[in-house]
Amino acid sequence: MRKVYFLGVLLLACAGLLWGAGYKNFNWGLTPQELAKQLPGLQKNSSALAAVPADELYALGKQLWFGLLKFEMKQAAKEFYPQTQKYESYFSGKEGVVFYFVDGRLVCVGVDFAGKNPYQELAQKYGAKTKFHYLRVNNYTYDGALWTTPERVIFYAANALKPEFGNIYYFDPGWLASVKKRLETPETNNRVD
Repeated sequence: MRKVYFLGVLLLACAGLLWGAGYKNFNWGLTPQELAKQLPGLQKNSSALAAVPADELYALGKQLWFGLLKFEMKQAAKEFYPQTQKYESYFSGKEGVVFYFVDGRLVCVGVDFAGKNPYQELAQKYGAKTKFHYLRVNNYTYDGALWTTPERVIFYAANALKPEFGNIYYFDPGWLASVKKRLETPETNNRVD
C-alpha cells in the first residue's frame, strides 16, 4: 500500500511539473487557437523575419552547446529552422509579448523591456550569471545572460549601449533538446554551405 501511495504522489508531482511548464499561464505546446482563447486581441505577425528570434537562439546555442555550432550567424536560420517546419509568431500589443510557434506549438515567449533593466531581478530569482556579448544581424552588440530550469530556458538580451532596452526570451527546454539532437546528427554536423 505504501508503494502505491508513493508512486501516486510521484506521478502527481511529475504531472504538476509538466502542466506548470511554460511562461506564466501559457504552457509549452499550446496552439495559436488555444492561446487566442486565453488572450483576446492576439495578432499574427505578418513579417517572416519576426517568426523566429534567430539571433538569440544562435547566441543561446553557442553558450549551451559550444562546439556543436560549426556555422556562422548568417547560416543560423538554415540550421535551427529547417524548411520542413512551419514558423509563426503572434503578439499581444498591450503586453509587449511575442509568442513563437514551431509547427503550430508554442516553443518561445519574448517579452520586451524598456526603461528599466530586469537583469538584477532575474539574477535574484535564478542566480547571478556572467553576461556575454553577442552580435545581432543588424550589427548591434547585445549583452546576454542565460538561466536554465526544468520548466524553461531564460535568455536575457539587452542592448550593450542602452541596457535599459531589450528582451527576455523564455524557451521550451524540450524543444531546445530536439534542436540540439538535430544539431548532433552527422549530416548536420558535417555540412559545408
